[in-house]
Amino acid sequence: MVISLFLIPLSSSIYISEVESNPTGPDSGKEWIEFYSEDEIDLEEYILINNDDGTYELEGTYSDYFVIELSNQWLDNSDEKIYLKKDNKTIDKTDLLEDSDNDGDTWFVCDGKWKYGKETKENENDCGEENREEEEDEEDEEPLEESEEESTAKTTAQTAQTSKQLKYKTPTHNNEPIILNAQTKPEAESFISKQEKTRIYIIFSFTLLTIFIIVLFSLRKL
Repeated sequence: MVISLFLIPLSSSIYISEVESNPTGPDSGKEWIEFYSEDEIDLEEYILINNDDGTYELEGTYSDYFVIELSNQWLDNSDEKIYLKKDNKTIDKTDLLEDSDNDGDTWFVCDGKWKYGKETKENENDCGEENREEEEDEEDEEPLEESEEESTAKTTAQTAQTSKQLKYKTPTHNNEPIILNAQTKPEAESFISKQEKTRIYIIFSFTLLTIFIIVLFSLRKL
């Protein structure tokens, strides 16, 4: 009973910590999987299973971060998932991994989440990316505050300049040219008077003609 209780933490303390499925150059013989175990652990009864149901038997005793170098091309560059099993029980597994870049970047786990970045083979995974992003965001906030102040000062200066320009600007009456001594209304009245005179002249002439015709007919009857 004591032995079984002692073995439980050993079997549960190991997990897959990093995967290199697409190393620089040919993949065969260069792929590797990193594990981590707080305690010394014997891998004699552990096996790996990939997403194509291929199996890879493990052996040796390890602790801390340790790497298993795969002797041949065993991992796919896309839609790959790795299971760590013992006695047909899944001890750990990765997310569905995809590595199309033929370089030194790897998939590694941080706080239970898989991330893609620079390899940290046989070392603690670089999980400080989020902290660095937060620091960068805080640094970016300071220039933004300065920009707001500069924007406010600029707006104030523009308002003052606009007010000054409006103070000394001569009104143009909706951009219409100013004509001194303009007499638009008298000209309109003069124009109307000519028309009126013409109309009166026509009526007067027509009236005279009518009277002349009436008189002419009257004389003929006599």
